[in-house]
Amino acid sequence: MTESVTYPAILKEGREAGREEEARRILLALGTKRFGKPSTKIRKVVAGMTEPAVIEDLATRMLDVKSWTELLAERE
Repeated sequence: MTESVTYPAILKEGREAGREEEARRILLALGTKRFGKPSTKIRKVVAGMTEPAVIEDLATRMLDVKSWTELLAERE
């Protein structure tokens, strides 16, 4: 099975999905600590993010903004 073309693709897809999920989890955890509990709307915006690099950039940008709204202003 490991010689299959499909098997490595499935593994890669699984790793990417895990990376996305972890990046969203970290963003929400750090944001909650800095800005307070996110609203349902904010949680939906974050849940809809699929690019780990974008999510990671937002986590870094969090140091420069004062609220969830300001952090996600370009995303909504």
